[in-house]
Amino acid sequence: MSGLVLKKHGPMVEHERMGPRRYESTQRVLIGVLLGLVVAMAAVMLLSQHPSASTASTTAPRFISNDIGPDAQAQADLRNATVAAKTMYTDGSTYKRADASVTGLVTVEPALCYVDAPTASFPVNAVCVSGSSSASVSVYASKNVWAAAVMSTSGLCWWIRDEPGVGTTYGQGPECTGNAAAQGATSPSFPTATP
Repeated sequence: MSGLVLKKHGPMVEHERMGPRRYESTQRVLIGVLLGLVVAMAAVMLLSQHPSASTASTTAPRFISNDIGPDAQAQADLRNATVAAKTMYTDGSTYKRADASVTGLVTVEPALCYVDAPTASFPVNAVCVSGSSSASVSVYASKNVWAAAVMSTSGLCWWIRDEPGVGTTYGQGPECTGNAAAQGATSPSFPTATP
């Protein structure tokens, strides 16, 4: 080693150009970086073993609907879609992006089938613009109003509407489109089922 002179001072080695304190400081930084990497790797390993780790941060909370009637299932789908819409509203202060497109609600709640506002909801075998489910959610999205309709397998159509400053309102009617829901969902809760 040409020109490199090391001096030994107790338990540390001092480089001629680097004083003893700077050498110790560099060692502490390296040890800190290594410990940080070990902790980060351990966290990644633990999270990757958890079954819901890949969806926990990107999926809105869902209303669980096991073993319930068809009308309650339709209402649960509407509530889940509304949670996704509100999440998107919070991110951008507009409901315009909370639509049926592949860049819309499906990015927050992929377990539902979305169709555009003028398209009627179908209770089974729906053709989705985005998402995947047997029943479709017909979605209306404007700057300040979001609404949706779902046709239950009972034959009843359920509506939900949300507007900042007004809140969430509900309804039921014969026309099962997001457009109808935007106009007709005016009750403070889901009405009693009427065929």
